[in-house]
Amino acid sequence: MQRRLRWGTVTTGQPLPDCQIVGFPSVQRRGPSGDLELDQFEVTVLPMAGRPRPTVICEFSRRPAVERAEAASPLAGLSGAPVFAGGVLIGIVTDIPKGRDHMRAEAVPMDLLPFDRLLPDRQLPLAMERVTDFHRRDEHFEEQYSKAVKNRYRKIEIIGIEELGRDESRWDLDAAYLPLEAESSGSRERSGVHSRPRRIDDLLSGTESVVLLRGEAGAGKTTLVWWLASHAACATFGPKLADFNGLVPFVIPMRTLRAQGLGFPTPQRLPQVAGLMTDDPPEGWARRVLEAGRALLLIDGLDEVPQEDREAARRWLIELLETFEHVRCMVTMRPLAVEGDGDWLGMQQGVLGLRLLSMRDSDVQTFVHVWHDAARLELSSSSDERAELIRLEKDLAQQFATNPALRDLARTPLLCAVICAVHRRRRGLLPTSRTKLYQAALDMLLGSRDALRRIDAPEGIKIESEQHKQLLQRIAVWLVRNGQSQLSYRQAERQLQEALHGMPRVAEQGPVSRILRHILNRSGLLQERAEDSIQFIHRTFQDYLAAKEFRESDHLGELLLHAAEQEWEDVVLLASGQCNRSELPRILESLIAQGDQASGWTQWKLRILAANCALTAVYLSEEVRGEVDSRVAALMPPADTIQSAELAKLGSYVLPFLPSAEPLSEEHQLLVLDTLYKIGTPECLPLLRAYAQQRSQAVRQFIVKAWDLFSFSVADYAREVLAHMRLDDLKFTIRHSDLLHRLPQLRGVRQLELHALRMHPEDLEAIPMLPALCEVRLVGLPGPGATRLPPAHPGVVRLSVDSHSLDLDGLTQWTGLHSLALWQPVRVQDLFECLASLPRLRAVQLPLASPVVALESVPVLSTIRTLVLPSLAEGGDLRQLARVFPSLAQLTLHPQPSTAHSVDLTPFAGHEGLRVLVVYGRQRPAIVGADAFDDRLRVTQIQEDPTIESMKDVASLTSPDE
Repeated sequence: MQRRLRWGTVTTGQPLPDCQIVGFPSVQRRGPSGDLELDQFEVTVLPMAGRPRPTVICEFSRRPAVERAEAASPLAGLSGAPVFAGGVLIGIVTDIPKGRDHMRAEAVPMDLLPFDRLLPDRQLPLAMERVTDFHRRDEHFEEQYSKAVKNRYRKIEIIGIEELGRDESRWDLDAAYLPLEAESSGSRERSGVHSRPRRIDDLLSGTESVVLLRGEAGAGKTTLVWWLASHAACATFGPKLADFNGLVPFVIPMRTLRAQGLGFPTPQRLPQVAGLMTDDPPEGWARRVLEAGRALLLIDGLDEVPQEDREAARRWLIELLETFEHVRCMVTMRPLAVEGDGDWLGMQQGVLGLRLLSMRDSDVQTFVHVWHDAARLELSSSSDERAELIRLEKDLAQQFATNPALRDLARTPLLCAVICAVHRRRRGLLPTSRTKLYQAALDMLLGSRDALRRIDAPEGIKIESEQHKQLLQRIAVWLVRNGQSQLSYRQAERQLQEALHGMPRVAEQGPVSRILRHILNRSGLLQERAEDSIQFIHRTFQDYLAAKEFRESDHLGELLLHAAEQEWEDVVLLASGQCNRSELPRILESLIAQGDQASGWTQWKLRILAANCALTAVYLSEEVRGEVDSRVAALMPPADTIQSAELAKLGSYVLPFLPSAEPLSEEHQLLVLDTLYKIGTPECLPLLRAYAQQRSQAVRQFIVKAWDLFSFSVADYAREVLAHMRLDDLKFTIRHSDLLHRLPQLRGVRQLELHALRMHPEDLEAIPMLPALCEVRLVGLPGPGATRLPPAHPGVVRLSVDSHSLDLDGLTQWTGLHSLALWQPVRVQDLFECLASLPRLRAVQLPLASPVVALESVPVLSTIRTLVLPSLAEGGDLRQLARVFPSLAQLTLHPQPSTAHSVDLTPFAGHEGLRVLVVYGRQRPAIVGADAFDDRLRVTQIQEDPTIESMKDVASLTSPDE
């Protein structure tokens, strides 16, 4: 468990009991075994004592030790010991004053210590906390709150495992959570190429304080919120998300606020919003947590706030974030809930916009395995049903591998779980459309469970599947009409009562309250989330049943009046999937007309919705289809990655409308390519091949980078696209062995980056013999102990190696190198002798922990013209390096940013050939000997990414022909 340090300052004038000092007093420093032994002293901090000196006065709760005969304090040695108020460091002991019978200690307060200059940023506390006489009550409540958060959020229901017991049917997120992939919505890398998709836990480990997370219905947004809350509260995150450990999560389900008619919460109400099983917090506790930067706001379902209230929600969130500037915050929403990310919040810095991506094929297979593992919990090892589950798991995995339509349905965790459940229930038979899949899931959940288990009329009530649907449709349509996701028992009973007027066989079985209780207990679709609060197990089922009710009650006109509202979008789409050939044109014509009258973002959404509805049609006239097509064509090209993602959801349908590259700007070309990448089918190849002919390096680099991201064959991609484009100015990043084996098919590859940890060791025994290859970077070499380089490639003149432990024997074979960049400190003593064995070497990057090494016996490396030191340590002495490298023309230094030491350049003053000298992160007055270099010395404060700058220095050091 790794927690970030907390520190604070005492802000009360009242005595502060229950504090402690931990240290090594001289009276007993060593235990019976002779080892150093900590001692712990209970103290009361006296804030008013010692004034006006800036001192923390601590009084021991009892006399700590008997005074020695020589009158020396028995507590001598406590100097430097920390003073804690609960878990907050409030001072460092400096003295045990005389005249107080050794009952007091003095400490310097934390706000006077320069810890921000002594600790790395990732170890610094979040903010200086205000410590008051509430601190013990705060700590006791936080222990209670942490347990309540874990109990509420550590498990989530698994669709289709309802036959299991109550505990087994809930997924333990601590063990079974699958981090999905996401991408930054609209951000670019330095090269101009769109950022590569990464696992969500990797992306959340960044420094941005606010994350806006978009995702489709069922994409896993709420599951992620629960996973973050439970692990943060218990401080059980690993190194990636260690900064979240110990944060206090406040989960704010927007659907609950809306359903209960509550306004947006003030700081005081944040602990109560989720309805956790805790006592009332100490007065002002939430505000103290927020001010200390220890809060993790998890705002789930912004799209469930009605459109007319979203501006109020935005103002509330902005005010909260501006008032408490150190707060970490994540907001989840559907993709089109709001336009923009930082722009929507009015924040240009510190906002990360992310979009959850559809599950890859490998994710789907992993999910299938975990789902069936959960299902097997109910069965004994000898059970025939267990063997049947193993067979069904293999069968479903095979169906996903061979049936693209089915695989596309399973791209979200929700629908993948539904498919697993329906597949199990039907013994392997599956529907292939979204509408039929929901229909099958409802049939499975509504009563079939009891029928299969031979439970007849539980609770004295028997309701058939179709009757269940009719009752649930009334509740669902009421929720949609009222913009809510929850309702009370009284509201539910009223909706059921109206429906029962036309269902006498159900009504005669009991009062409406009893029928509602039966539905809650037996349907598997409705659940109680809190006292007097009912909701569907997932909003997707609510939207499907509401769509069914709108259609069956002939209220499609009412539905279409709300088509431009984001929270109605799925209802319209699901209704179109249930329409017959006379009803669907009516929907499409209305959407087209509304889109033509609208403008901007609203027009764009309506036209995309019309296209999605058209794709559900079994039959559609050419005239109506042509109207839809013309509106989609008018949307081209996409303006940002949100639009490219929405277009990609249309699949191969959208390909004829994507424009050719010639009239487009580079930015729009990249967005078209982003759309093609997200579609990822073989039909994309012809247009990709056309874009591959562009001069733009950024466009061609995107195409190369996306090689292993497309879902179809890497061999087809190499043959149909890469083999027909210019490659000599592009970098190939190879993360998988199958890509490595395809490289010999490509001509002109000059730059290669191998991520070796994802490959088999035997694949690296020899880099493919590529005629044009001249630059190689090796990242993460595998193998125990010191890792070995692969055999030398005859054409490579630039080599970069990123490995913590490197066997340099193999490096001596690379005799043709002109430049060498090492990214990790090398743990061998013969580094410089190895460099001397490379006769053509002209440039080198050496990440020395400190240049103060014994170099007297090292031969002079007179061939080296350029030297880069990316991590010059404090006190680094350059004299010996000046002797070893007498012929330098360029020297680049990156002093470690965590230190403020000066840099002494006088050892290089006699190097007349030194034309360029660059020092990062230091001002000229802090550089000793700077005057000797005049304008040859360039200093810069920019040190955002020194490795990028160092790579530029090394990569452009020499040409292969030098």
